Amino acid sequence: MGKFTKRDVKIAQNIDSKYKYIAREFNGTLKLFSEKPYSVNGSWYTSGNSKECELPLADVFEGIKFDDKEPTALADIKFDPLDKAEKRYLKEIIRPWRECVMEICKENSCFNVQYESIVIYYDDETGGGSMALPSFKKGSMYAGMELNVSYTPDELGI
Repeated sequence: MGKFTKRDVKIAQNIDSKYKYIAREFNGTLKLFSEKPYSVNGSWYTSGNSKECELPLADVFEGIKFDDKEPTALADIKFDPLDKAEKRYLKEIIRPWRECVMEICKENSCFNVQYESIVIYYDDETGGGSMALPSFKKGSMYAGMELNVSYTPDELGI
């Protein structure tokens, strides 16, 4: 199963509950199914009793590929932008003052456009502020976080 964006999760949460599975056809079309479909040569089929619907959005669910062996259960579409090491690192960084952390964001480095950094925004008794972590080469870390999108610690699982 591929990675999913916050947008993918929001869309999946708003799909009619009669649909349980989603799959991508060889032509790129996304289809919803009420029963688990099976794949034959890049097309998805069911026993015939399943309700089916084409999803009229092309630029979503990029983690779902036409050559997937199994369809994706809508209930399994979850947002997890951090790998284990990133999650462990950020969790330890904010641990002493987690209750003050409002949001965490991946931003372009202000010193070099080829670099990015993680910025932690907090609110405390001093009025709050921000703290930037050391910069890293663009695309080399925190790849699951979208640039300039704010995440709460809960959304990041930390």
